[in-house]
Parts: sequence; structure tokens; C-alpha cells
Amino acid sequence: MAAERDARPLTQEQRKAWSEAMGHEKEQTTDLHYGRLSEERRAELFRQIADGKSDKITELSDEAKIKLVDMVLDAIK
Repeated sequence: MAAERDARPLTQEQRKAWSEAMGHEKEQTTDLHYGRLSEERRAELFRQIADGKSDKITELSDEAKIKLVDMVLDAIK
């Protein structure tokens, strides 16, 4: 879920809300435990930066959004 958060153009306040919805008081908790990149992914991101490209941000369907929110709500219950 943290990777999905990071793939979106969110404001700092939205990122904090996302982390709190995951049950984390601080956004750093989310980053520390869930926001790690694999070596392969890090290398790919640097290749994209060097090529002047960015990762495509995908849009979620309404059904996927509902499922995501349900998962977050279940996790914080």
C-alpha cells in the first residue's frame, strides 16, 4: 500500500493521511517499514531519470478504490 501511495502525486498532507489510515502515527513509520525499494527498482528509476522519463501513474477504477479503502479500514479496525 505504501508503494501505491508513492506512485501518486499526493500533497504532504495527503501522504500523512494515507499513513494514518494504515495505522501509523508518523509518515516515517510507513516509509521505514513499507517504503523500501529493491535494487532492481532503484536502478530502473535512475535509468528513467537519466532518460528524462517518469513512471506512468495509473488510474484506479472506482471498484479498485473501494477495495483499497475497505482494506485500509479493515487494517485499522
